[in-house]
Order: sequence, then C-alpha cells, then structure tokens
Amino acid sequence: MNKNTKYLLLNLKNCSVSHLNEFYCEYNQNNINLLEALYNQGFIQSFVVLKKVSKIYILLRYFENKPVLKNLKFLFKPLNTYTLSYLEVCKLHLKRFVLFLNTTKGYVSLHEAKKNMIGGKTLFIC
Repeated sequence: MNKNTKYLLLNLKNCSVSHLNEFYCEYNQNNINLLEALYNQGFIQSFVVLKKVSKIYILLRYFENKPVLKNLKFLFKPLNTYTLSYLEVCKLHLKRFVLFLNTTKGYVSLHEAKKNMIGGKTLFIC
C-alpha cells in the first residue's frame, strides 16, 4: 500500500468518525480503484472525479446516524506483510467484517477474491 492510499483511508476514517458528510482527496488511479471497491461493498455513498482541479469528491455513508467506517483497521505493516494464497482465502469466514486484499486484479473484498479464485496481500478490515 502506498502513502497516498494510506492517507486516503486515514482521511475516510477520520471524517466518518467526526461526522463529516463529504471531503475531497487528491486524484490518483490507486485512489479511484480503492474507492470503487469501497463503493461496491457499500462503505461510501458516492464519489465524483473532478478533473479540472484533479480532486475526488467523496460522499460518506452513515447507518442509523453511525459512521460505517469507524471500525476500519489496517492489517498492512511495512515489515510484516500478510500474503494469503487462494487456499488460505477459502478458509477465512468473516461474517461481521469485510476484508480487503490487494491482488493482481486490484483492490477486492474477501468475497470477490473467493469468487475470482485469487489470493493477495491483506490491506484493511472494515
């Protein structure tokens, strides 16, 4: 995970805990891919790319006036990277949380990794 992606995730968590509805981040293709994965899993409400100012406008999601991303935890450490093979991915059963992986097909959730039969590096859990 690069510095911009980690910065985006920290901003997402901080803005959702402080009950901000929207914020802007820098335009980056990695950020777009991560936001698409978060949008597909229902963790953010929407995002729009503003190419004139090279920013991304993000609208956060709340459920019963509680932030959805308040339980976001990083699993990626610079010295200890956890890489899961497809067999290890199949053994995991998370009912309450969603695990996100960095794979050859981009950022995917645990369910999508099982469906596509791929493994990858663990990034964060929501």
